[in-house]
Order: sequence, then C-alpha cells, then structure tokens
Amino acid sequence: MPNIESGNFQLLQTGDIVLADASEDYKEIAEPMLMKNINGRKVVPGLHTIAIRLKYGDPVYYLYLFLSPSFRHYVYKVGTGLKVFGINYDKVQKYFSIFPDEKEQKYIGQLLFLTDHLIAANQRKLEKLQELKKGYLQKMFC
Repeated sequence: MPNIESGNFQLLQTGDIVLADASEDYKEIAEPMLMKNINGRKVVPGLHTIAIRLKYGDPVYYLYLFLSPSFRHYVYKVGTGLKVFGINYDKVQKYFSIFPDEKEQKYIGQLLFLTDHLIAANQRKLEKLQELKKGYLQKMFC
C-alpha cells in the first residue's frame, strides 16, 4: 500500500513476530510468522493479528516456541469463541515464564532452524529417489 505513513500504523520490522489472533479452526489460532528481510519496505500487520517486537531474545527461538506443542496446547485451552476462535495479546503474554538467556536462545533457535532445513532437504532427496525407483521399475517391467 503506497499510501502508508509511519504515523498512522505501527510498521513491522525485521525480527518481529506476527500471530494470527482469530481463526475459524482452533488449530490455527496464534499461528506465528517471523518477519525477515523487510529492508525499509513499509509493512503493517493484518487486521486479525498480534504483532510482537522483542526487546531482547532471539526471534527464531520465539518462533519455535510459538510452534511448540506446549504453547499450542496453551492456546487451545485459553482461546475463546464458538464459530471464530480467538486469543488476545494479554493471554499470549501470560504464557511467558522463565527462558534461557539470549545467547542460549540463539543456539537453540539456530539448531531448530538447521534441523528443519536438514529434514526438508532429506524429504526432497527421498522424493527424487522414489521417482528414480518408479522410472527404473517402468523400464524393467514395460
């Protein structure tokens, strides 16, 4: 939106985390997204979102925290609504308790990030090998 002015909206920055605050499916409440490479572009959070800007801590660590089974369970428990389920900033904030220091958060976040990439790479490799197997079977038994 070219007409966004900084005074009208709180613009997102690289490292901000945006959570969906409402969903018709309770499993999608508080789905997180990490903002990366904004590079001076004007980006505003959507209508049904909660924008979180960390004062300290590693954003990747918190992204994985929001994806963790314990946080997902918490969200399902405190989410409200009958047809559209929702959660607010206060309930998200109440989840936080004692966390490791920022240096350890960076290590944990990086480990989880690299593990995700390794899993994705191995899944792609498996798919290619399955296609290769299918091709060999077609040549052998044509």
